[in-house]
Amino acid sequence: MVSGDYLLETEGLTKEFKGFFAVRNVDLRIRRGAVHALIGPNGAGKTSLLTVLSGWQMPVEGKVRMAGRDVTALGAAPRARLGLARSFQIISIFPDFTVFENLRLAAQRHCFRRMPAWRDAAGYRRPRQLAEAMLERIGLAGRGADRAGTLSHGEQRAIEI
Repeated sequence: MVSGDYLLETEGLTKEFKGFFAVRNVDLRIRRGAVHALIGPNGAGKTSLLTVLSGWQMPVEGKVRMAGRDVTALGAAPRARLGLARSFQIISIFPDFTVFENLRLAAQRHCFRRMPAWRDAAGYRRPRQLAEAMLERIGLAGRGADRAGTLSHGEQRAIEI
C-alpha cells in the first residue's frame, strides 16, 4: 500500500530523553475508521508516543504522516488544525460556566486575536453562532444552560475537545 492509503502513519519514530528511549523505532499504520488501543504497563512509552504523534514533542528520528503528508516538523497547533490532537487525563473546562459559555469562550479564541476588554463577550454574534452550532454537533443542544461541571465525564470531554 502507498502512504496515502493510511490516515496516520509513522516510520521509525523514536523519542529519547538523555539516553533513555521512551519510544524506539515505532512503525504504525492506521486506516480511516479503524479503532486501535494502545496498552502497556507504566513506563512503556504510551504517553510519549501520543505526545510525539500529536506534535507536543518532536521525535529524534522517524516520520509522522497524515494521509500521506509529512507532518513531522509541525507542532501541536498545526497538527490539531489538520485533525490530529491529544487530550489530557485532566479535563480542562470551566466547571462553573454553562456549557454554552465554555463553547462560546473557545469560539471567541477561534474568531479573535484580541477582544476589547470593555465590550461584553455575549454581544459578539459569530462566537455565539459557532457555540450554538457546536452544541448541536456534540449532541448537547438541550444542555447549553447547564453548568459544565454537572455533566458526565464523556460530555465534559466533548466540550473540551
